[in-house]
Amino acid sequence: MRTDLICRLAVVAIAASVGGCASIVTGTTQQLAVTSSPSGARCDLTREGASLGSVETPNTIEVSKSAYSIAVNCAGQGLRGQAIVQSELQAATFGNALVGGVVGVGVDMATGAAHKYPANVNVILQPDNAAPPSPAMRRPRENRDPIS
Repeated sequence: MRTDLICRLAVVAIAASVGGCASIVTGTTQQLAVTSSPSGARCDLTREGASLGSVETPNTIEVSKSAYSIAVNCAGQGLRGQAIVQSELQAATFGNALVGGVVGVGVDMATGAAHKYPANVNVILQPDNAAPPSPAMRRPRENRDPIS
């Protein structure tokens, strides 16, 4: 009976020591290359309403891994664009399920290491139609009298 308890504790200790495999192998952060067409735009990155930072394209930014998508909003030179960077589950998580068990997968999920983003995102910029036209482009209002 005592041997059975020791064996169980040993199994738990081994599982805990190898737990968080993706956390160890791939880390909890990654570099994300942000480009735009045309380049030179200022891009703000947010996730779940929280700012992750800003870059001027082309550039890279270090982001923490998460299950949630990143919104990339870019603007510059009268142009604007947006892209959504989707998170995906890393293959290391499945191997960790076999080796580290529930503890390892739990650590990877809690730290975000179970997920990853694509290495780069390109935002296509288009004319900002929301901006008011310049004074030179405004057409004068015609004075129209109602028909009597």
